[in-house]
Amino acid sequence: LVRDLAAQLGDQPDAALAALNRQPHLCTRRRAGRPLPRGRSLLREDGEWQWWSDPHEVLSGPVADGLCAVQDRTQGHPVEIARPRPLELVLDLCAAPGGKALALADVGCRVIAADLMASRLATMRAQLPGRLVANDGRTPALAEGAFDLVLVDAPCSNTGVLARRPEARWRYDDQHLASLADLQRELLASAARLVAHDGRMVYATCSVSPRENQAIAHSLPGWRLLGERSTWPDEWQAGGYAALLVRA
Repeated sequence: LVRDLAAQLGDQPDAALAALNRQPHLCTRRRAGRPLPRGRSLLREDGEWQWWSDPHEVLSGPVADGLCAVQDRTQGHPVEIARPRPLELVLDLCAAPGGKALALADVGCRVIAADLMASRLATMRAQLPGRLVANDGRTPALAEGAFDLVLVDAPCSNTGVLARRPEARWRYDDQHLASLADLQRELLASAARLVAHDGRMVYATCSVSPRENQAIAHSLPGWRLLGERSTWPDEWQAGGYAALLVRA
């Protein structure tokens, strides 16, 4: 893991590695059209985003009241880079737990949220009723060329969220990454068939490994990169990657 990340560690490698183990402050996204959430533990605000020191206060208050949704700031990047427009038909192919699908719905998109496990979709039912599909993203039973935007938040090594998934570091090896890369390429190729001719696709992970990010997004035949965003974890956000792709 350290070997693969060495090129990204900069001139302060100890601090960069320590950041991988740091749990960011709880972050929320204000729901569209709702008042700005307020509370004693509010640490910081940036547009529609808020950070909190007391999870209990925000979960039992503004989140329970529907003013905001829990979402890491980095997990907002895939939606932002896509620039979704109201009434667009959007597929979130690996949707659970649903933060990005909800953000797309808040913009006014017509969202279909799909995931392999129906049990994972169950937690999203209250927010996105009637828009959930239990589906294997590698062989989706969905109309080809139907979607203005397809989002693929692919399974990955979780190296950008090691503070929340500490066990992921022990799974990180060449064999595991090769298996993940095969799955990521399958999902991206499958998603590409579902995108309308003039549509676009977003590929995202919660990894900081170029082997799962740039190496996958930059190599899809027939598609070109319009933009990408890589994030290293710190006290305000987890690590991750998002890339916007269109047909070449």
